[in-house]
Amino acid sequence: MAKSATTIASGTIIRGRIQGDESIDLMGRIEGHVEISGSLTIDSNARADAEIQAASVFINGIVVGNVNAEGTIHITSKAMAAGDLTAAKIIIDDGARVRGFVKMTGGTKAAQKPHTTRATAPAATVPPAAQDADEDEPELPGSASKRRVSVKKR
Repeated sequence: MAKSATTIASGTIIRGRIQGDESIDLMGRIEGHVEISGSLTIDSNARADAEIQAASVFINGIVVGNVNAEGTIHITSKAMAAGDLTAAKIIIDDGARVRGFVKMTGGTKAAQKPHTTRATAPAATVPPAAQDADEDEPELPGSASKRRVSVKKR
């Protein structure tokens, strides 16, 4: 049987901690913490000022806070995300606005605790090099070096 989704309607504001095993379709606003084992879909008119942990996150609205997903984080062209993104797979469409660190874990589960510092420049669509010396990162060829990269949109 397919899991159902809880809809938080437009005009609704929830403050506090949300935990559950189901998916959430956000059309209103959440302020606080979201920890669900299902997916979180943030509508184009919705806003989440929250620390988010979910199986997958689809952002079409505004997110302010760190986002952790076991699977995929997808940020659409009209969306805005300000916070650190950590997931096995991260998709950032052209036109999306992102400010924060981007870390792709490459595995099936994202780290439970994201970076707590904020980036001062927009993040690239690939994780900035030299953020963490993760054991699962491939070794660089002898002539290559790790550097921090800033991407500025004109």
